[in-house]
Amino acid sequence: MRRNPDAPTLGAYSHDEGEHGTGEQVVGVLNDEPVGSINVYATGAELNRTLMAEEYARLRGLPRGKVGWLGGIELPESSRNKGHGAAIVAAMLREAKALGVKTVVLHADSRASERFWTRMGFTGQDMLPEDSRRHLWMTPMMRRL
Repeated sequence: MRRNPDAPTLGAYSHDEGEHGTGEQVVGVLNDEPVGSINVYATGAELNRTLMAEEYARLRGLPRGKVGWLGGIELPESSRNKGHGAAIVAAMLREAKALGVKTVVLHADSRASERFWTRMGFTGQDMLPEDSRRHLWMTPMMRRL
């Protein structure tokens, strides 16, 4: 069977050059271009400190062990609504699990993104009361691997 040269290549890889957390990072790719990432943190407390510093809402109930922060997926307009985002996220989650990540978290910033992440197996999480007043437009979400 021959591969269609016009078909997009989807996937993920990990490397040790992340800017935050442990330095481990998973990168989602479309046609060899980075379109998203998961930064790995040793603990939920470490992730929450970073979220506070960057003015994101903190997350409750993070389990012990490595936690991944998924900052988002940015697909070109021409690649949307074709299943590419779901395939890339699935590859990123597999790669994160191979690194020993127990849970991946993110903040959905719209109802449309919240629906997408729910389809990907993420569930909404409660914010701490002081964060909920500042971040009404965000939905913290979590998925255990």
